[in-house]
Amino acid sequence: MSTLALPYRDPSGFCNLCLSALGGDGANVAGKLLFQIAVEELGLDGAYDARYGSEKTGTPTDVSLRLCPLGTPVRESGPTQRPHILGVFRQNLIRRLRLNRGLDPDATALVNTGDAPEAVRDEIELHSGVVTCVPAGAIAE
Repeated sequence: MSTLALPYRDPSGFCNLCLSALGGDGANVAGKLLFQIAVEELGLDGAYDARYGSEKTGTPTDVSLRLCPLGTPVRESGPTQRPHILGVFRQNLIRRLRLNRGLDPDATALVNTGDAPEAVRDEIELHSGVVTCVPAGAIAE
């Protein structure tokens, strides 16, 4: 087991991730897999939380992961309010769900889109930090 150095840390020692999608997109499974890999393979600790509507396909889903080095007290649960890393499964959710709300100014945003990062940067209002665009839907097709 190796220990990973986290790219971001809040005052409590956590790197906060948020995955935003619609039910059926796979955000819940992706979050569970990321958390399992972080704990079992990367030597990290933390908390996992998923929020979704009526568990129907097409309802908004937010998955939060708080990752920290082993030994860090985990005293919070629930969704993260200040994500350092934001994964957006559907670009049209950015404005509709105000995904930039609480986003750390130096955050990393990974967005499923074929658009240029500059266009998404304006849309998400992340003027520093990193915006990466991957056309995951097109790749999957």
